[in-house]
Amino acid sequence: MIKLENVSRIYQMGKTLVPALRGLSLEIADGEFVAIMGPSGSGKSTLMHLIGALDTPTQGQVLLDGIDIAQQNSNQLAELRGKKVGFVFQTFNLVPTLSALKNVELPMIFQKIPRKERYEKARRLLEQVGLGDRLHHKPSELSGGECQRVAIARALANDPEILLADEPTGNLDAESG
Repeated sequence: MIKLENVSRIYQMGKTLVPALRGLSLEIADGEFVAIMGPSGSGKSTLMHLIGALDTPTQGQVLLDGIDIAQQNSNQLAELRGKKVGFVFQTFNLVPTLSALKNVELPMIFQKIPRKERYEKARRLLEQVGLGDRLHHKPSELSGGECQRVAIARALANDPEILLADEPTGNLDAESG
């Protein structure tokens, strides 16, 4: 499902070129669970952004189900992400003006899921992560752990084939994690 071939990603910081990844090759099969570990600055987040089609490589190929992400335009990448990838960001990336329920419904809106179906699924996902009583609370009214659980529910909203999580349990207690 996921294949990286000789992938490099170089960022330009002013006049300096900063290599985040150099010649990485990797294959992840359907159903496989992979944990990426390493020190800060080792390219873990860059790799996740490439796998999730949020960024494209400077060199090499990133293939998702045989689709070369570097050959896709921004609309095609957005469609690919919406259908195949769920993200749990370390910083949550919740919309501060929306309730927990609306934050979880958001990715389903872009996939044109009918309103009633969106509502029911978002409510069910939030109940599954223990937030059935916090549906209408905004992120500023939730703890860090509760925001993390909203982010997890949102990542699962479109039944993604690929789930990418950047320290998904970092804000959770041991039992919730």
